[in-house]
Order: sequence, then structure tokens, then C-alpha cells
Amino acid sequence: MGNNLQEFRYQSQKNVQLESRNFKLMDVSIIIVNYNTKDLLINCINSIYTNTTGILFEIIVVDNNSNDGSEFVIKNKFPDVIFIQSGSNLGFGLANNIGIEKSKGEFVFLLNSDTIIINNAIKILYKSFENLSIGACGGNLFDSNNSPTVSFFRIMPGFLNEIDMCIGGLYSKILFRKNIFFNHSKNLIELKGYISGADLMIRKSVLNKIGLFSPRFFLYFEEVELQYRIRKSGFKILSEPEAKIIHIQGASEIQNEKKLQRFIKSKYIYYDLTNQIYLIPLYFTIYTISSLIKIILYSFLKFSKLKEIVFMYKLNLIGLIYFYKTTKS
Repeated sequence: MGNNLQEFRYQSQKNVQLESRNFKLMDVSIIIVNYNTKDLLINCINSIYTNTTGILFEIIVVDNNSNDGSEFVIKNKFPDVIFIQSGSNLGFGLANNIGIEKSKGEFVFLLNSDTIIINNAIKILYKSFENLSIGACGGNLFDSNNSPTVSFFRIMPGFLNEIDMCIGGLYSKILFRKNIFFNHSKNLIELKGYISGADLMIRKSVLNKIGLFSPRFFLYFEEVELQYRIRKSGFKILSEPEAKIIHIQGASEIQNEKKLQRFIKSKYIYYDLTNQIYLIPLYFTIYTISSLIKIILYSFLKFSKLKEIVFMYKLNLIGLIYFYKTTKS
């Protein structure tokens, strides 16, 4: 019953006009999903207030039932922040949906709690939406050492992307050179791929048209599927190099088997929702062969990387098991 209600809610959101309110819209609603990241969240909010000027904004924190005292601290330290307690761990997408529904802004800015705004990034992103054809935009992300880190992907998940991954990203390196995952230029780049979910600004009217995050996801790939719908509806997705944000944890999230299983499950859901289900067995077959070859080569050439390759091969096996269990159920 609960899943059916969630699905109905998701589908009905396509017809909800989120902007039809009886008050003047503010420029940007900043939405941060929190789950037991109190200290990171405090730093994130402080950086927003310190560096954001020249626009009217609100901050909405959606808490996924944290037990680290986040609610008490945020409500007392930042009384202007809109704090919403979800009551359970809804994951990334559904929690953001709650924040979007409560938002007043012309744009929503989905920001991870483990980020720190370096400059007036939010205004810079806001100003990047120069015409109505632009649906989403993101900035350049840096790690805790101020080195460039993954800010976007140039290719959407699909046949070409899977082949490219199996050949070590050779296609991307030839085509995009140094701008594969970070905008080293001084210009806006229109992406055929997608922006990292850590700092994603979206025009609210676009969400009115395409709907919000799918309730089928808990974590991983939900922002990819949403941006797939944005581009499919004819809107552009841009990378703005002048908007600079630190992403502290970044790509270090996938560390244990439970998260690996969740990652693979989400990838399966993504292919299902984008009508690419045929790619699942093809992808895992190619990746299995690629992993076995790498294991053999690295055993002789780069023993230090063998553990990493074996770990990724394990990810592939987990995915295979999940896929065949799903198709038989």
C-alpha cells in the first residue's frame, strides 16, 4: 500500500504547479538532506550565509531521522533555516522531494551536507540560467585538498558509457581531454551527461513539467534519472566553472558490500526507468571479462592495484547476482 501511494504521489507531481503560490517567489531555495552529519551540516550552512550575496534565498534542511542531535542544533543555531523532520530515513530523492514541495524559489539548489561554498557560487549558478532552454546547472567541485574532483559526467549511463568504462575511459579522454569530469575552461559547457547530485540547481518550472525524483530509488542514480528526463524534455544541462564548491567526501562513499548492492540495484532501476533494461546482461558480461583481464595483468604489472580491481570485480559479481535474482522473481 505504501509503495503504491508513493508511486501515485510521484506521478501526480507531474501535474502539480509548484510555483502557483500567493506570494512573491524568492530566487533560490537551497535544499540540504541530512542524515547524521550535524557537524558537516553546520559548516555547510555557515558557508552559505558567509558567501552568498545579491540574491533572495531560503535554506531548507530535510532531516532523515538523524540521532546525532542535528535537529536541536540547527533549530537553535540557525533559526531562519526551515527544518523539516521526515520521521524516517527516506534516502536522497524522496527527502529532496519533500524540500522541493515546501520551497518558494524560482530555482531549487540541491546541495549535499558535506559541501562548503567557496565563493558566491549560488548567485553565479542562478545567473547562468540566461534563457528558458536551460533546465539545470552545476559548479566545479573540489576535494578537501582543493584539488578538482568529480563535478559532472560527460556521457549518460548507457551502451557507450559502459564500453568506455571497460576500456578505461579512453573514448572520453580522446573526446573531452582534460574536461572529462571537471570544467577546466573559463566557459559554460553544455553537457550531454549529468551534473553531480552534490550541487545541482534546477529551474522549478522544469520540475513542474517532468516531475520530481522517482520513489524507486533510495540512493545513487536518482539525480542521473532526473537529469535524463530534463534533457529528454528538451532542456539543457550546463557546467558553470566560476561556481566553486568543496565536496569533502566525494566519491569515497562506496566502501562496503551493502552500499555496493545499493549502487548496483539503483543502476538496474535506472536502466529499467530509461528503457535500457537490455543493457544489464550485456554490461555485466563485458565488465566481467574486463575485470578478469585486469586482475591477470595487474597481478604481474601493478600488484598495488590488484586489491582495487578485485574489489571492483566483486561489485560486478554482486550486480550479477542481484540482476538474476530480480529477473527470476
